[in-house]
Order: sequence, then C-alpha cells, then structure tokens
Amino acid sequence: MKKIVILGGGTGGVVVATRLSKYLHQEIISEKVKIFLVDKNKNHEFRPSYLWVATGNKKSRRYIKTT
Repeated sequence: MKKIVILGGGTGGVVVATRLSKYLHQEIISEKVKIFLVDKNKNHEFRPSYLWVATGNKKSRRYIKTT
C-alpha cells in the first residue's frame, strides 16, 4: 500500500488532500493508497464559515471540529 502524507491542515493542505482523494478514488477504495493529513492543531476550522461568523449569522463553535 502506498501512503501519502500531507503536512499542514490549512487551506492548502485540505485542498491538496481533497483533490488527491478525488483523483485517486479507485486506488483508495481498493486500499492501494492511503492519504494522511497531519497538522499541529487538534482542531479543524472550516475557514469559509468565518464570513458567516463575522456577520453574526452563525456561531463559530459549529465550524470547529476537534479530532
């Protein structure tokens, strides 16, 4: 099995992981490839939601996931 490690869970790391997972979908399903996303933070923040939080339309805790 091949392992792909992406360092950094910011916007760039998430974009790369998402694109790779779409590109390598069949290899992932057949367990030929695994993708790992490594970040120093325990929380993942859905950053596009910051606009909603800033305008007071949503609460920030809804867009933070603790792993």
